[in-house]
Amino acid sequence: MSQQFNLLWINTKVQASSNSISQRALYRYKAVGGAFISTGFTPSNDLATSASTTVSPVLDSNKVVQFEVETICTINGPAINDNGIQEAIGFVCLTPTIVKTDTTSSISIDVTGLDITKARFTLRKSSDNTVLGTPIISNVASNTIFGSITGLVASTNYYWQIELYATVNTLEVISSGTDFLGAPCSPYPFTTNAPAVCPPITAATISSIQI
Repeated sequence: MSQQFNLLWINTKVQASSNSISQRALYRYKAVGGAFISTGFTPSNDLATSASTTVSPVLDSNKVVQFEVETICTINGPAINDNGIQEAIGFVCLTPTIVKTDTTSSISIDVTGLDITKARFTLRKSSDNTVLGTPIISNVASNTIFGSITGLVASTNYYWQIELYATVNTLEVISSGTDFLGAPCSPYPFTTNAPAVCPPITAATISSIQI
């Protein structure tokens, strides 16, 4: 699970200053923190003062990445972009674990090491796509996000949909938003178990009937 990011910025002030000699794009994972990294960009650092775009290295999905662009100067500096550290995330669908009986189904996803804060699980009937019950919004607990629903019909086809949440630039974002995947992760199908059969009496023998 990995992807790249296109960085765009306004370099008017950089070009207007005779003290500017180059620019440098940097990144780090928010959860890791520490020093920013300058390697792996295309074009590579350091960038000309005329540059206003670059492509990040291939980075892990479902993790918040922090970016900044520095101006390198002949005197003092470097100075980072006016709006400070900017964050981004690239969502990728996570394959769930689905458990079912004849009338229930549960779903869970493992978010260990990821910056996913919660998920929305929606269950639909395959035959007509109707939503069963109410979509379930669950928070992370012990690196897992879990949902469950009851009242299903035995021997029937259903499918789960999943939407992931994260906090980016202090705002909550959802993977199905137009700036990200644009739709829920789906379908994750299953069929409920066949109904239980009530067996005839085999462990006992009727010895008598009295009136």
